[in-house]
Amino acid sequence: MATTSAPTAATAARCWPSRSCRWRAITLLPLARYYAYLQVAEEEQNLWQEYAQLQAAFAHFAMRKVAQASDIYPVFRELFRKEGVQT
Repeated sequence: MATTSAPTAATAARCWPSRSCRWRAITLLPLARYYAYLQVAEEEQNLWQEYAQLQAAFAHFAMRKVAQASDIYPVFRELFRKEGVQT
């Protein structure tokens, strides 16, 4: 069974503050059709700041921030809705 090494929140937590997470994102973003990062924290995290710099360069990279875990699913629905569909 093959596995992939796409960056996840757990991956980001393990490799930060090294630049390997940013390198992975830069490597994957040109290949991805769509890339989304959702931060669940009240205060801004280092990874948010790094990804904000990447967002300017990649139109298909979406970022959202929520303070509570209960807000995750509404934001996911927004991030991954079909194009042209109003919610």
